[in-house]
Amino acid sequence: MNKSYRHLLYGMSLLAITASVNAQVIALKSPQQPIIIDGDAKEWGDNLIYNSEKNIYYSLSNDKQNLYLLIKCTDDIRQSAILSSGVTLSIDTKGRKKKTFIITFPMSGLETGADRKSSLEEKRLRADLTKLKKIGVKGFKDIDEEQINTENAFNIQTALNFDDKGDLIYEEAIPLQLFHADDIKNEWAFNIKINAAMGAAPERQLSVGYSTVLVAGPPGGGPPSSAAVESAIRGSVSHQRVTPAVVPKSTMGTGEVEVSKATDFWGTFTLANMQ
Repeated sequence: MNKSYRHLLYGMSLLAITASVNAQVIALKSPQQPIIIDGDAKEWGDNLIYNSEKNIYYSLSNDKQNLYLLIKCTDDIRQSAILSSGVTLSIDTKGRKKKTFIITFPMSGLETGADRKSSLEEKRLRADLTKLKKIGVKGFKDIDEEQINTENAFNIQTALNFDDKGDLIYEEAIPLQLFHADDIKNEWAFNIKINAAMGAAPERQLSVGYSTVLVAGPPGGGPPSSAAVESAIRGSVSHQRVTPAVVPKSTMGTGEVEVSKATDFWGTFTLANMQ
């Protein structure tokens, strides 16, 4: 058997193992200690699942009251997407790939998330501000609103923060009674989605002497035209040096542009037996 053929067989075996792992039904375990939804993963231990394709760590667990989700994200781009547009967890209690019960937190906003240049303190400040955002809910017959506060009467809990290594920690708890499942022994399907990060359409900032002229880009993205720039300059201070620079600005109402793509994956699990 030649070397190239052995390498081919080895690669095929790795693909088969990966496919088997991805198709595996996860048997949830009850938490070894009570889980506090605070953006700290200390109660979860090291039993996290790594999705290499999506580059995130995650874990699911349940006790008699709640279904729990933990996500640990080390990637700067996906961290920013979570801060600005949130994570969506979808559950199908019948085991199909159907988004029956849907929870999104935090709900999307135009503000930018953390980036590589952000300090840990700045990241934690942005994470703390998500407490003021809403939780999106769909498919729950006990909830007649599409958005609820982080402090809510349904005991849905969400939190995110950054650990000392700068990894984003996302936690969520959903009361099992909200699913009204006929048989909790069935396999449940889940989908974890990191939503697309949205930002404001770009603008061009012009320094004219000691003054500044902001020229909005067209709806849908892209820089403003040269004609628009020249018109703005003529309407401002004339006969002075102009230095153009492209800067993001979210307060001028120029529309949204997609900063990063959404990414998601499906899986199935069985609940831990708490009887």
